[in-house]
Amino acid sequence: MEEKKEIILPSKRFANADEQELSIKLNLETSESLLRVGERDIILDVAKLYDDERNKSTNYKIFGKMNMVFRNMYSGNTEYNYLKERLYLVGDGSNNDFTGYIPYDEFAFLRKDLYRQTTIIPTGTTLGGEYSPITTTVGSTDHTTITAMSAPYQNWNIYLSYAYTGDTQYPMKYSLSGGTTYEFVASDGIPFRVTSNTKTFTLISPVPHGLSSGEYIVINGKPYYVNNVGNEIFDSENYVIVINKSQFKTVDLFNDSTVVLGKRCLDVNNVTGATSTYYVRKHKTLTDVGDYILDNVGFENPIFEHERKLL
Repeated sequence: MEEKKEIILPSKRFANADEQELSIKLNLETSESLLRVGERDIILDVAKLYDDERNKSTNYKIFGKMNMVFRNMYSGNTEYNYLKERLYLVGDGSNNDFTGYIPYDEFAFLRKDLYRQTTIIPTGTTLGGEYSPITTTVGSTDHTTITAMSAPYQNWNIYLSYAYTGDTQYPMKYSLSGGTTYEFVASDGIPFRVTSNTKTFTLISPVPHGLSSGEYIVINGKPYYVNNVGNEIFDSENYVIVINKSQFKTVDLFNDSTVVLGKRCLDVNNVTGATSTYYVRKHKTLTDVGDYILDNVGFENPIFEHERKLL
């Protein structure tokens, strides 16, 4: 038996039903423009693009910032007239004592005492005549002649290198102000100077220790809980840790000024597998002395202000 089917309008289904448009309108409008050479839209995978550029590139432009920080602690005298005339004197020189400190240009990465050309602009009080600027040179030639191109290479040799391995048996020394020296190897950990308090030991390291409160420090093969890091001194959380004496069977195990070697440990139940390995990085040199150009950067900071909290 053949079944008959037909599509009826909504108005035929029940009384006063709205008519509905059963057709679909197609938009045939288009937007066209000429495709020029090099103007194509490509969807790029940023991670893949970065990986390709990093692995396939043979030339790199290293950009960074270098700050010259030094302590001009030692003063002295010299018979070298050029340097003698530029020393920052300790006194006023009235007693023929010209002891002083070496000027900054003898330390700087980029020297400013350059021998260079400069232009003198002519001046006058009347109009007319021919404009003829005078070109001359300035800068001392009594010392080593330093030009703008040679200025970055006078004081320092800069190398670009990368760490490729580590040496755990590198010999280390830690000296106290009294002249006492402790010798150890890199794998032994970081030296800590111990201060004994009433209920705690305060351990102070000469370098950032990398420990956080709640972790463990391994001393003489035994892990001890780190109760706190830092004290009232600014930035001390990177150099100071505090452990309770209740963890020690003998509370006078460490005396003041005792130096111990400590290692960071994350899991007291797996001391061997969760203890950090300490080593000295070994570098390979990528560039030679003449493979870089050192210059001043035009814009060190962006135009947007850095948000800071002031206490």
